[in-house]
Amino acid sequence: MKRFIFALAVSALALAACGGEDNPPKKEMQPLEDIVLTQEEAAVQSCENVFALRLFREIAALEQDKNLMISPFSASLCLSLAASGAGGETFTQMASTLGFDGFSAHQIGSYYKAMCKGLYAVDTTTRVSIANAIWPAMDFPLKTAYADFVRNCYSAEVENLNFATEAAVNTVNGWAFKNTNGMIPKLMDEPDPSIRLMLANALYFNGKWAGGKMDSQEKPFVSFAGTKANAKFLGSTREMRWYAGQGFTVCSVPYGNGAYRMVIFLPDEGKSLSSLVASLTPDVWNQTMQGLRDCEVIFSMPVFKSEYAMSKIFKNTLVAMGMPLAFSGAADFSGISDERVYVDEIIQKTAIDVSETGTEAAAVTAMYMKTTSVGNPEPPKVFTADHPFAYAIVEHTFNTILFIGIHGE
Repeated sequence: MKRFIFALAVSALALAACGGEDNPPKKEMQPLEDIVLTQEEAAVQSCENVFALRLFREIAALEQDKNLMISPFSASLCLSLAASGAGGETFTQMASTLGFDGFSAHQIGSYYKAMCKGLYAVDTTTRVSIANAIWPAMDFPLKTAYADFVRNCYSAEVENLNFATEAAVNTVNGWAFKNTNGMIPKLMDEPDPSIRLMLANALYFNGKWAGGKMDSQEKPFVSFAGTKANAKFLGSTREMRWYAGQGFTVCSVPYGNGAYRMVIFLPDEGKSLSSLVASLTPDVWNQTMQGLRDCEVIFSMPVFKSEYAMSKIFKNTLVAMGMPLAFSGAADFSGISDERVYVDEIIQKTAIDVSETGTEAAAVTAMYMKTTSVGNPEPPKVFTADHPFAYAIVEHTFNTILFIGIHGE
């Protein structure tokens, strides 16, 4: 059996366009505008957060009291790239798990093509980068129709590599390093001649807080374990968006021109973060996003850096969510190649850096496969994230979740 890798370099909080284009921030602040999708593309997009929230709930339930961050958008994009070459029940299961029931590979690919373009253009003061690559082994029989499709819809670059050599390792890791601004420097540890194909997506986002740099000061923070210790907090009193839910409070902090925001979910005193995360269904998410209102907020949260990695837990979660065929010898990826392959392993690595100036984050997902046979007159709201909280990075038009995580120590 030979190995076939799907890799996805997910994000460093500063997004860019499909195809590895770089989007250096410009000084001019463009007006806030919505991402425009066709009716069909918008129908696909409406399913995006179903997968995002379900994956987050499942992973968080297995990783209790632990800092974590995943990029469901990048994971979904990478899995969709693979699903583009899946057939029969394998495609049906993958599409259903991603929330895309009833949509074809072409419809999903067309959506991502438009969405990536919109993410790139919506705020030129925020640096954004999305890149896709396909690296077949030197003798891997990649189908021309598949290569043409992913070039068109995902702007993927295609290059043959000899995975038995250090040169291939350097090419892959150099690509990951470049497209995540060094936050995810390594995708491969060593040469592996059993690799048959590697599909990769890199997403990078770097946003500066709207309103400029925030102040910083020492404050006590209560960890998952309930212990209290001083930590460096960023803070400011400025116009933000705020919402009070059932047992939690939400603050939405904008970057740049407001096209991207960090949305922070803080459980009320006496309420657990785990129960809050478990309650984040699409209905609760949508109600919260619709309920956010502009007001002055006395805001503070910790400055933090965090890294997270998952492999077996990721694979098992996807299987439990409804796509076991892709991980079995009965998988059908005949649209990619006549050489039969199935997913042997899937991993994701992420990193985030939240500071007084803004946010940067990155993630890499790799799938290894083998062949087989407005102003408010009310008093300012106070939002002090001094105990474990959940957060998400979203774009403003559809509230698409790019990153979602937990911080508690």
